[in-house]
Amino acid sequence: MIIQKKNLFISIILLFIALEIFLTAYLSFLPGNDSYLCSTLGSCLEVQESIYGKFLSVKVAVLGFISFIIFLFLYFFSIMNKKFKIIYLIASILGALIAIYFIFIQIFTLKKICSSCVFIDVLMILISYVSIKEYTYHQKNK
Repeated sequence: MIIQKKNLFISIILLFIALEIFLTAYLSFLPGNDSYLCSTLGSCLEVQESIYGKFLSVKVAVLGFISFIIFLFLYFFSIMNKKFKIIYLIASILGALIAIYFIFIQIFTLKKICSSCVFIDVLMILISYVSIKEYTYHQKNK
């Protein structure tokens, strides 16, 4: 049961991180910054081209893509070496806080929603939640 639950955590987190990499790559390298993943009710192009769509002149989607690749390696290191578990956990919580910030920017500042961006942000929050559950599970079952 312990091995199965451990593998379940790993599988869920890896699936979510892989989805994040795919989605941010798609948004990063799509010509014209338009996304087929954005719902017709959304304002993806307006959100992505707003002043919040870039950081230090780099598209936030590109930064997300790079960050999720690093995040994937950090997760692999945390699986192999217990010293990286807390670093990974802190990174996942930081990622969730950034995701919440971007959701708030869309809702309260821009008053426009990019559905693919929100999906990416919600996935990051879920990764953080599952990572916290995984960490507490390992702490209880040392």
